[in-house]
Amino acid sequence: MNPSMLIAAGFALTAASHLSAQAPHHRDWDLQPRLVVHEGAVASGQIVAEYAVDPDGQAINVAWRYANPTDPQYGNVETSKSQTFQLDFHPNSLRMLDTHTFVVAGRRGDGRTVVQQWSLRRNIGGFAVPYVIADAPIGGGPPTWTWGLPTKQSVQTLYDAQHPDRDVVKAMFVNPANLRSVFLQFASSRDLYSINLVNSALTLIASPTPTPNTLHVPQLANSYDSFWVADEASLGHMFVFMQNGLHDGSPAVAPTLVLFDTNRDARIESSGTYDATAWVTAAFSFVTLY
Repeated sequence: MNPSMLIAAGFALTAASHLSAQAPHHRDWDLQPRLVVHEGAVASGQIVAEYAVDPDGQAINVAWRYANPTDPQYGNVETSKSQTFQLDFHPNSLRMLDTHTFVVAGRRGDGRTVVQQWSLRRNIGGFAVPYVIADAPIGGGPPTWTWGLPTKQSVQTLYDAQHPDRDVVKAMFVNPANLRSVFLQFASSRDLYSINLVNSALTLIASPTPTPNTLHVPQLANSYDSFWVADEASLGHMFVFMQNGLHDGSPAVAPTLVLFDTNRDARIESSGTYDATAWVTAAFSFVTLY
């Protein structure tokens, strides 16, 4: 029997890329492949997972990679594995809540907008997943790599409807003060909602249109293509809407919009806009969360 050694188990959720897409419009929405990256520290032998939505294939494709250039036994180790989760709609947005839970949004062929929460198994056969096992052949030589990957455990459909003001999720934000909800911006109205991940309740949070008992943010009507969340030392949680090119000096780019949850209580209280100069002047001291 060939000796086997478990060389890596689990992966660190330390960073995420920003979702990026041109602003979709009612009946003309973006179906470009999207990449959502959650990286561990590769030098310390962690596993990296890259999640990409595939609108045409109605799927989520995951590229797993283990790399450890300083492995004492096998030297410059690098191995990878692909995985696909099939959907019954065309996805265009995805956000990870933790290493084994994500929210994905898209549209069905009949025009309904869909939002689902997926939970993946954390243990299979008594072992925490993901993991990588090195099978070393008798007599020496390079090992064979065996992967154990998380599989689908449950899917909860949070939203599945057709509404002119809620056509296609344009932006999605994890709410770090309440991981039982996420913020969604719909492309048709540019309204921002909170959706409860337990009971699916949908609550209007902010809108570019004056609405009673709702934060009025006219700049939500602008087109943004990068969305992320940060924790600022004195200003609380920041929900950032940015146009790519703003800080590269590109012309005719809308200022960055930031929504603030100053008290970190899961409620957005205010907003601000920052052109490239103002962004530098503000001297934010933040840590990117999602």
